[in-house]
Amino acid sequence: MANLGTCSTSFTPIGQKGCLKGNPLKMASLIALTLPNFKFPTKTEFQTEDDWNTAIANEEIFILEKIEDIEDANVEAVINETGSGVKRKNRDGKRGAIYKMNMDFNQNKNLQSYANGNLLVFIIDEVNNIIGTSQDGVTVQGLKPSFLDIRPMMVPTSSDINAQSIVEIQFANWEEIDINESVALGTELSPWIPKELIPLSLIEVVDISITAGVITATFQSRDETLAHEPTIPIRSIVEANLNIIDQASAPVTPDGVTETTTPGVWEIDVTTSAMTAGTIQLIATSTSLFKSNVGVVS
Repeated sequence: MANLGTCSTSFTPIGQKGCLKGNPLKMASLIALTLPNFKFPTKTEFQTEDDWNTAIANEEIFILEKIEDIEDANVEAVINETGSGVKRKNRDGKRGAIYKMNMDFNQNKNLQSYANGNLLVFIIDEVNNIIGTSQDGVTVQGLKPSFLDIRPMMVPTSSDINAQSIVEIQFANWEEIDINESVALGTELSPWIPKELIPLSLIEVVDISITAGVITATFQSRDETLAHEPTIPIRSIVEANLNIIDQASAPVTPDGVTETTTPGVWEIDVTTSAMTAGTIQLIATSTSLFKSNVGVVS
């Protein structure tokens, strides 16, 4: 943009009395992408772990893997200097960075699906500060990128590097950080550790049957990107995360959930209901970030 100068004779004083001395921001450790319309309604919720996990469970926030390396991708301002030495700014610079992460094949495949998304970005640094923006002074949302490029996975070309997933982000508005920033300080969030937020995991429920009011089902994660399709048993299921519907389309509240001697195989007691068939699904909550397909009970 052209630098036209200012005609103002009134400026905001820069002095500030407070406990915070200097800028606390450190190198980025984690990126959280959000739906374009997602906002924390208040700054209190922006600082609250349960509200973050609820948004992750609702598929409004998408946590990426921890950042292993960052390359500067800032774009310098365009300055024109005349023959007489007079400088004019023709265009502002842009903030940007290239983030490199270690993801497995399945994670990288899912990351590629974000390539055309109109997503916003929260940045969590290595000392757990969370960087967002508050346009109205009340709600808090992610920073808006003008360029979000999900690159193809980098395949190693030498013995001293590993395969990495790469995301390049250029931020659209410098005002969001320089003027309208909203930062949740990691020092105020303890014992919550934002950089340890985990993403929602999609799992499958298979081998479902019901006998004498007890549903037996296997809950597992399957990695279809590997030829032998390994499975990992899910071993942390609670009643509140089960959505069970009987043959009459009525919801059923289980009387108990118990893992069998086989990891990942669970018995769900519905003996107080008249259930003989229906469906079962594991749903995500702020305390259990698993979501399954809808399995048929028969």
